[in-house]
Amino acid sequence: AEVAEQLARDRAGEVEARLAGKDKDLQAERLRVAKVQAQLQQLNQEEDRRFVSRTQDLRHQLDASRDMLRQGDETIRGLEREIASFKQSLDDLERQHSELQRELDASLDTVARRDVTVEALQTKVRHRNELLLRMQQSHDVLTFQLGHCSFGRRLLAADARWMRVLTGAAAATVGARRM
Repeated sequence: AEVAEQLARDRAGEVEARLAGKDKDLQAERLRVAKVQAQLQQLNQEEDRRFVSRTQDLRHQLDASRDMLRQGDETIRGLEREIASFKQSLDDLERQHSELQRELDASLDTVARRDVTVEALQTKVRHRNELLLRMQQSHDVLTFQLGHCSFGRRLLAADARWMRVLTGAAAATVGARRM
């Protein structure tokens, strides 16, 4: 029985020694796990800081991009307004050009009609001047031929009155046409 007790004690000592060894191994493993957990926690904290920093950078970039897009949209709207204004101005200028072209065409037609009228009047004046010249030549011939006779003098006086009437009427007609 002593031997059995001794064996049980030895076994218990061996088990305790093994348990103590296992306990040391377990403590060493716990220390190693704690170190790994500390390293992992430190890595996680660093990763979290990098993630937060990167996230903030990305948010700033996103905000800057949104601001740029907003400014771009405002610029585009401003340019669209300017383009619409320029188109309206161009339409107004084209309308004014068309009106001026119509006025010019009407003026050219009026000038052409007046040129025709002036040419016709000039032709009439030339014809009357030629007629007056021939009448003056006829008067001069008659004056020369009838100058010495009394009958001729009376005819000459009547002819002179007639010439004054014709000359005055022709001058009045030409003056009226010029106005």
